Amino acid sequence: LDNTNIKTHYSLFCLEPNNLRVVLVGKSGCGKSSLANTILGGPIFKGTHGSSDSKIRGSEAHSKVIDGRTFTVVDTPGIFNTERAMRELQCEIISCLTLCTPGPHAVLLVLSVERFTAQEAVTHLLLGRREMGNNL
Repeated sequence: LDNTNIKTHYSLFCLEPNNLRVVLVGKSGCGKSSLANTILGGPIFKGTHGSSDSKIRGSEAHSKVIDGRTFTVVDTPGIFNTERAMRELQCEIISCLTLCTPGPHAVLLVLSVERFTAQEAVTHLLLGRREMGNNL
């Protein structure tokens, strides 16, 4: 981010100091729904770990006021699943961003505690470089 973008993001946050929007991304079954439930303090999101519908579930958002601050958490389907078409993935990303309008304050990459395959390591590296530039 350059200084202009940093000032813009800071200004948007100052306009809504009592709202925080977080998007959770990661593979299916890595614990995104569990983390979302932990953040919001209750069983709000239904995880799909081991379920056959994990490939068709869309993004889901829920909000909760905690200590006077509204937290919105967006739980996404597994975006690193290789069987998903690029167009389907792009549509899901747009849907996810719509759920947290005007945009997320944070995007959290949720990883399960296990070894990466070579393909996963390359995917994470390329995604990070594309989104963060060469600062990664």
